[in-house]
Amino acid sequence: MEKTMYKIFIIDDETPVRQWLRFCIEHSSGRFEVAGDSPNGRDGLAQLETVSADILLLDIMMPGLSGLDMLPALKERFPRLSIVMLTNFSEFEYLQQAMRGGVEEYFLKSEITEETLFQCLDNVIQKREALLNHASRQSPVTKEYNTVIQLAERILNQTIRDKQDFQERLLEYPALASFTSNLFVLAVKHDRSSLHQISNYALTEISPWLSTLYIVKHTDHITLLVCEMKKIHSHLTLFSEITNMALWLKSNLSFYSIGISNMYTRFTNFYEAVSEAMHAMYHGFYLQEGSIQYIYNTSSARLDKELLAGYRSEIIHLVRTKSYDEIRYQMKRIFDYLESEKPADIPFLLDYFKDLFYLACSVYMSETQNYQILSGDADSGLFQNILKCNFLSEVKELTNSLLELLGREYHNPSYSPIINEAMDYIQGHFTENVTLKDVSAAVHMNADYLGKIFKKETGKSFNAYLTTLRMDYADYLICNTSLKKYEISEKLGYTNFSYFSRIYNQYKSGKKV
Repeated sequence: MEKTMYKIFIIDDETPVRQWLRFCIEHSSGRFEVAGDSPNGRDGLAQLETVSADILLLDIMMPGLSGLDMLPALKERFPRLSIVMLTNFSEFEYLQQAMRGGVEEYFLKSEITEETLFQCLDNVIQKREALLNHASRQSPVTKEYNTVIQLAERILNQTIRDKQDFQERLLEYPALASFTSNLFVLAVKHDRSSLHQISNYALTEISPWLSTLYIVKHTDHITLLVCEMKKIHSHLTLFSEITNMALWLKSNLSFYSIGISNMYTRFTNFYEAVSEAMHAMYHGFYLQEGSIQYIYNTSSARLDKELLAGYRSEIIHLVRTKSYDEIRYQMKRIFDYLESEKPADIPFLLDYFKDLFYLACSVYMSETQNYQILSGDADSGLFQNILKCNFLSEVKELTNSLLELLGREYHNPSYSPIINEAMDYIQGHFTENVTLKDVSAAVHMNADYLGKIFKKETGKSFNAYLTTLRMDYADYLICNTSLKKYEISEKLGYTNFSYFSRIYNQYKSGKKV
């Protein structure tokens, strides 16, 4: 029986290492061949878009984009690529990061020999073949299934960039027997293990009208369900059956959000179906866990990257000037924009917030020479978890953590620690129906006593301080957004619009509120 040929790509900044690896592979028994090599991460990523590779030999530390830095992009763009990490470092923390990032094998350069190299590659092959055998038992890997998988991956990795490009690429594949009646795609955001059991169900259990279901794993947390319904002439019946299928998924699977595309009658519309399903799935970022969104019910707003860049510049300036309250207002402006427009470029947004957090803390440390601000759990909580957020509400929580962190440093030192803590809580919740009792519970103090020392130290009662915060923010929203006054009233927790108007007019006239 003819053995499968495995293609290997090498990324390492040390030329002798690349040359030695290439020599060993090219003079092996013929089971491996070199697909290409690169001296740095950025060039390597670009080359991987244009070549076919099964296994990547990747240096853990390189100038510029390191191997560790590359792992998220590699798993996102090339989910079927097996990664072997090369390292000069024996420290356990590097290996831990690599294994968490999806690395299958690793070895130290100082200890590698030709024998250990091929033993490592054999281990990778055994894992790949075991997964393939498992997939074959779960759902036969036909030529048609492979076509769907390859085209879906090329769309998701943006090597197919538009409808016309898809039509041209489709000519490279044999005609499909399926998807001649009712094609639609579901994009599912889930945890690592929640979708594996769907293969155990018969199609009729999921929907009696379901004729084809291909499961395409994009990343550890995103899977496409490429579906075809039997020919049904009634659009109402079709819509009803898709709804029933979505409800079945909700009853039998654990997931964060599902996006559902429009229904199409030809596979030539596969590009649109995949794009729509992903767009609808990302819309769930603004909702709750377990949301199911149809593409026609989502926003089509494009992300205004220039606007976000402007907010970032303003926030960094405010960090330099230690304008803590203004930083909060700018953060609120960002969240107000996102909640209003609901743009779907979620990976960009998560990167944006991570960069913003890094910049804000870096500027703070540079300005204050306080390098302890991110000691302990704060660092991992803010920076390691931001890219794992599945919902905007989680990003808000991490943002509040950062603001509270900065707030402890920016508050007037004449205030006692307990009052600073109370002010932090109020500033984080003033748009809610917050009471003095809520604040006292948060700072673990009797409400009456807290009210007395709050007024003594700040010169304002709790209610006056809270109202001033709300009116300051209301004035900002009125001057800088298109929100109606009654919408702002509701946003700030006022149920009585007349009362809000009276308080706001007093605020504008300079009277005591």
